[in-house]
Amino acid sequence: METKKKGKIISSISKVWKLIVGKLNFFKPSETAIRGAAWGILIVAVLLLIIPSSLLIKHIGFVNVLIMTIFLITGGILIGLLSKLIFRLLNRIPSFLWVAMIVCFFIVFLQLTFSPKGGLIIFLYLFAVSAFAGGAIMVIVKGQMNKFALSGKISVTIFGLLGFTGLVLFTWWLIHHGKAIEMPEIAALKGEFRPEHIQAEDPGIRGEYNVFYLTYGSGVDKQRKEFASEVTIRTDSVDGSFLVDGWDGFQGKLRTRYFGFDLKSLPRNARVWYPEGIGQYPLVLIVHGNHLAQDFSDPGYEYLGKLLASRGFIFASVDENFFNGSFTNIFKGLQTENDARGWMLLEHLKLWREWNADSTSVFYQKVDMDNISLIGHSRGGEAVGHAALFNKLPYYPDNFRVQFDYGFNLKSVIAIAPCDGQYQPAGISTPLKDVNYFTLHGSHDADVQSFVGMRQYERVNFSEGFKGFKASLYIFNANHGQFNTRWGRKDSSSPRINLINLRQLMPGEDQEKIAQTFISAFLEITLKDRDEYLPLFMDYRTGKNWLPETIYLNRFDHSDMDYICQYNEDIDLTTTTREGGTIDAENLTVWREQMVKIKWGDKDTRAAYIGWNSNENDSLTARYSITIPEGFFNPTKHRALFFSLADANENSNPFPKEKEKGNDSIPDVSILNNENVEVKNAIEEKKSIDKEKKNGVREAIDFTIEIEDENGETLKFKLSDFSFLQPQLEAKLAKIGFLTSTPGSESLYQFYNFKLDRFVGLNEQFQLDKISKISLIFDQTEEGVIILDNLGFM
Repeated sequence: METKKKGKIISSISKVWKLIVGKLNFFKPSETAIRGAAWGILIVAVLLLIIPSSLLIKHIGFVNVLIMTIFLITGGILIGLLSKLIFRLLNRIPSFLWVAMIVCFFIVFLQLTFSPKGGLIIFLYLFAVSAFAGGAIMVIVKGQMNKFALSGKISVTIFGLLGFTGLVLFTWWLIHHGKAIEMPEIAALKGEFRPEHIQAEDPGIRGEYNVFYLTYGSGVDKQRKEFASEVTIRTDSVDGSFLVDGWDGFQGKLRTRYFGFDLKSLPRNARVWYPEGIGQYPLVLIVHGNHLAQDFSDPGYEYLGKLLASRGFIFASVDENFFNGSFTNIFKGLQTENDARGWMLLEHLKLWREWNADSTSVFYQKVDMDNISLIGHSRGGEAVGHAALFNKLPYYPDNFRVQFDYGFNLKSVIAIAPCDGQYQPAGISTPLKDVNYFTLHGSHDADVQSFVGMRQYERVNFSEGFKGFKASLYIFNANHGQFNTRWGRKDSSSPRINLINLRQLMPGEDQEKIAQTFISAFLEITLKDRDEYLPLFMDYRTGKNWLPETIYLNRFDHSDMDYICQYNEDIDLTTTTREGGTIDAENLTVWREQMVKIKWGDKDTRAAYIGWNSNENDSLTARYSITIPEGFFNPTKHRALFFSLADANENSNPFPKEKEKGNDSIPDVSILNNENVEVKNAIEEKKSIDKEKKNGVREAIDFTIEIEDENGETLKFKLSDFSFLQPQLEAKLAKIGFLTSTPGSESLYQFYNFKLDRFVGLNEQFQLDKISKISLIFDQTEEGVIILDNLGFM
């Protein structure tokens, strides 16, 4: 019976197929029509070539135009013939095999691709080994091995073994977590200088308060009982239909059916950890980013919630899972929803304002509404910037009919591995003013692979009279997901994430500890005025005893800093940002000012690129000098020189001189005195450096800094008297390099801060109150290119 049913189904499908083919044949043009169509296409194409070319004859001559025309026509003919040959070969592939190949190609690029090149190689490999294995199995199952001669049997066996072995190896490779990597040299710990450690308690350890927990929400949430039957405080929903596109059509109905609400009734749900006791406590809200909507993200910040509540903060983890990617997305998900993520946070703050004033609320007069901070992760990290902007605006930037009336005392914003630019208010990147800002990112983030939070960092500005700062932290071997315990080590879904070398990541508890330490310290400073933690954001070594060992890059800017050079004012290499100053240089091999590139685009800021190469420049010492504007330096206020510096990781001699024959920088060992140990050591050191360069291990940069007073007296000290410059950190995410197309490293700043009192004793004649010039003298490291930005005194 089943065989008959199958036969009828196949027969029906065959009839339908023949009918479709027959109808198509009805529209098949004649041979004459096809030939005419070809000539029509060819004539139009040739005219499009000849007419413009004829206009060039008087400029480049008839012969050159003729050669160009023949070349283009010949090239077109050859490409056409080659294409026909390829199509003929493809046409010889049986239909079922062709369909199987296309299905495999589609699924590989959907499930196993971080780059087109990597996806193509994986597809070709899987297509070959699965074809070998499947072909051998089918031959054996159908009992056709006996029909083959010995050579045929051997061929089937060999191809079958190759296919099975290939599939087993690929499966093992896919599920294997990769291999650990060797930690690069930590440049900040290479030199002798260590700043004084902060004399305060570790901000990443539990505080003195007992911690309470509750939830608030709609009370009728279809998927979340903690916000429905088990909710502590019921809240009203809000209408977000003016902010989000894509919650419509069939997929919109599916989304509404799953969640139980639509855009007009978005729930205000959150988990809250808060300290026991009477008193007003600063309020901190955190929001997750994009993750599978059905794998709820808001519980993943419990580790932060418990810590901060124990230290006297009210901490709420906001549920915005309904904005995330969902299995209900058929052709597309929600569009331009990042502004809605930020707006929802402000709608949550309205609840807290009401509760703080409501004598029946558990939070009555318990919330310090003058000290509020927002934290966001991934898309949430971008969203908190939008929230800070909306908080000060009277209208929604893209629709004046939507009025805003928030005006909360938002003191600070924290962005964890944020996105940037998914929403642009009024078509521009989100500007922020007079708010403390901190962003942190991991070098091995396989989701947001570039530290684009630095763009928002550059767009944070301070008014005169505002006291605050902005800071960033780059963490080697940290990933995207381990800042949220629900996301963990996998920054993407399986099997795509299995292309990534997961074994090189730091342990999850270490990444959580780093987040706890820096986030807690930042909130202690900005919401509780505990400035003793401020040095941590200038130099992580001031809190080294609190942190797991890895490489950290600090960036720091304070409202009290006075800048001489920021490099955004013009394209004149010889001028400073502060009017009246000048810049000059000598013996450099690279000197330009340009936008600073990162893995994805640029950082929304310009800087000076400065390079030297003593071998290629006749051993002349290179120098970059800045003459300070007259009257700028204030000895009572300016006690430290600061700047931001990055390794450019580029060729230090883009315009090399032609070397003389036989010139070799390493002397012939045979002519040296064996007793000349110093010379021999120098040679061995040179060989070692050359070997490191060949192996891709780059030297940490050092140079001399010279400060000159009005009388020509100088103070000289080395960059390494604060820290060597960390070479760019290479993050090879994939198990095999070609599987990802994103560059492995990017230019990220390290903050340098030299307290002048440390060096005054080097020259007793030097007058600290009459500083007139700063020079970078490149006499310590043989070659290099640095990126210099934000130089001044503080």
